[in-house]
Amino acid sequence: METRKIQLTAALPTWENKNIIWLELESLCRQETEYNWELIVCEEQTENMLGKDALMEYEPRLTKAGCKQIKYIPLQNKIPLSKKWVKIANEAEGDSFALCASDDYSPPNRFQLSHDTLSKGYNWFDVQKTLCLNLIDFTTATYINQPKDKNTGVTMCTKTSVVKELEGPPMALLRQ
Repeated sequence: METRKIQLTAALPTWENKNIIWLELESLCRQETEYNWELIVCEEQTENMLGKDALMEYEPRLTKAGCKQIKYIPLQNKIPLSKKWVKIANEAEGDSFALCASDDYSPPNRFQLSHDTLSKGYNWFDVQKTLCLNLIDFTTATYINQPKDKNTGVTMCTKTSVVKELEGPPMALLRQ
């Protein structure tokens, strides 16, 4: 009997990305992992949104890639990205929290490597090198993290419990 426990949450906050979010969704449909995972999308309701109906069109292919559930969090007002991470984390069931971006393409082994690494006791996983593609003229560039930039990377993942504990200044302070 297959276990349904979710081990990893793919956290996908988005805003005004109807024309590019397909890129990340296509890559999630191609994940190759032994782990059960869920996808949580958090998005403001605008004319240029993906929307729940369009998201659910990916459900059969996401399921085939190991996604056990899809959640959609609609927002009525624009909020900072950090607040979206926390909203998603509060809905998350996975121990690992893969930070996804609507204009990225995750490699097929992303979830497998991420969860494997965190399962060994690490609090953070990221990739230091990635290929970038300009979808207008199809030119490419390679991003390579420099040692002085050790706090940044791509295809990042951390523990969901860490994100749930994030705190920041009250919204009133952010508006000043």
